[in-house]
Amino acid sequence: MFAAASQRARAVDCLATAIYYEAGMEGADGRRGVAQVVLNRVRHKAYPNSVCGVVFQGAERRTGCQFTFTCDGSLARAPVPRRLAQAREIAEDALAGSVYAPVGLSTHYHADYVVPYWSQSLLKTAVVGTHIFYRSPGRAGRAAAFAERYAGEEAARLEPAPAPDSVADLPQRLAANPALAAVPTAPEDKADEIDRFAILDYKETGDPEPNAIDRRIAASVRSAAGASATAPKGSPSSGKGPAGPSSTRSRPQIVLD
Repeated sequence: MFAAASQRARAVDCLATAIYYEAGMEGADGRRGVAQVVLNRVRHKAYPNSVCGVVFQGAERRTGCQFTFTCDGSLARAPVPRRLAQAREIAEDALAGSVYAPVGLSTHYHADYVVPYWSQSLLKTAVVGTHIFYRSPGRAGRAAAFAERYAGEEAARLEPAPAPDSVADLPQRLAANPALAAVPTAPEDKADEIDRFAILDYKETGDPEPNAIDRRIAASVRSAAGASATAPKGSPSSGKGPAGPSSTRSRPQIVLD
């Protein structure tokens, strides 16, 4: 990293922020793994060639951020000084050339309590703490793909977009997603509608059509909502007496097989 002192300071700040919010509760190896993924992306031709560019890629939008903490409101939480100092130490070491070999050429990871749709298309490389690491298959996951030169300049840390407000943004999100506008909604229970959009908010990728995952979720919601609509409003619930007020009604359940 042959950058001016001011640029290096920005790189340390961005990398330490990613380490803190992504793996601040992890052990030292977990934090090193996250740092290595960020620097792997800096060197990979498919990603920005600066540390801050990688960390805050997509953060200017409400969806599409590469690291969730940059667009879900996490940055509004003040960091714990001791853990932030630990993250900065890892960041300094990584930028000085320390390599965390166990994650290899990984460019992705996720926590072990979630299963993102993309995990099946990548190659698992390591499990460190609560994170599972992956690299791309084929040429994109080989050493030759990690040959981009560091830009030598770090943009000022982006101010991420605020987390979506499900209630305030509902009309705009409804207009932007005509495929979901047809989902039946009980007018007396707006909570169902808001819940639905909290789950089904489409990524702002510029694609004219929702992707396969979005279509499956939308179909699941329509099916579940249709089934709920056929049940008599005053029918007993599980044989334990009449149904309660609208706030206790069954809501559509979404299942991804």
